[in-house]
This record gives sequence, structure tokens and C-alpha cells, in this order.
Amino acid sequence: MKRKKKLIITIISLVVAAIIGIFVYYNYFYDANKLNISEKEWINDNKSNIVSFNVPSDLNVFGKDGKGVFYDYLDELSNKYDINVKNTTYSAEDTALLRSYAQGIYDASKELNNLYQMIKKLD
Repeated sequence: MKRKKKLIITIISLVVAAIIGIFVYYNYFYDANKLNISEKEWINDNKSNIVSFNVPSDLNVFGKDGKGVFYDYLDELSNKYDINVKNTTYSAEDTALLRSYAQGIYDASKELNNLYQMIKKLD
């Protein structure tokens, strides 16, 4: 009977110690935001470069008038890792205009290709 009690107490104490160990590890030693090797390499490779980020300028919480979540993140990235960050702002109107330009260029390229193919057949 004593041997059974000792075995049960030993098992319970090992389980409790394991649970406490896991708790301590996740709360004090584990960092979910720790950079992996490829991220560290990217940061080291781009410390001397100017990295440009396009930030929407017409979203209230994310980026409006130079304030918001995106700007806070880029400021922290710049300060914490010594990366030169250039914020390029754009609005929904700018995006629509650029898309129309891109569509025009695509259509012109397609027509030039058709013209080239026709000229090629003539030769």
C-alpha cells in the first residue's frame, strides 16, 4: 500500500513539475515574435539600402495623415533594426489611375504584338 502511494505521489509530482516547466518556458523563454534566420539575413542585407513601402493614405486606422498602424510598424522597424525606410503614400484614386494606365500599356503592347505578327507574315 505504501509503495502504491509513493508511486502515485511520484507520478503526480512529475506531472505537476512538467506542467510548471511548460508554463515557465512559454511565459519566460519562448518568443513567438523572434526572427528566423532568413528574416535576420534580409535585415542584414538591407541595412545599407533604402527600403520603400507603399502605405495607403486614406484608411483611418491603418494610415491617415502620417499616423496609423502601418506608420507605427514602419517606425518601429526603422528604429529597432536600423533599416532606412521610405514611406510612399497612395490613395484609392491613385490606384485606380495607375490601373487604367497599366491597362492601356497592356492593350498597346498586345496590339503592337499583333502588328508585329502581321508584318512577320508579310515577309
